[in-house]
Amino acid sequence: YDEALALNEDPFMMIRAGRAYLDVKRPEDAVKWFDKALASSKADEQVKRIATSDKARAQAQIKK
Repeated sequence: YDEALALNEDPFMMIRAGRAYLDVKRPEDAVKWFDKALASSKADEQVKRIATSDKARAQAQIKK
């Protein structure tokens, strides 16, 4: 994902990276990717809605 994003800063790719981290049970890393998607200058309302929802799901998985 890092290499793909170096070529094209696509917030949907950032969301996919976050979801991949969720799949391998690394919610802390997932949150970082969702934050990157939210901060992207290319993030539209759809991206923000998806990233916010996925971030909340990841945060719920983080052990306290």
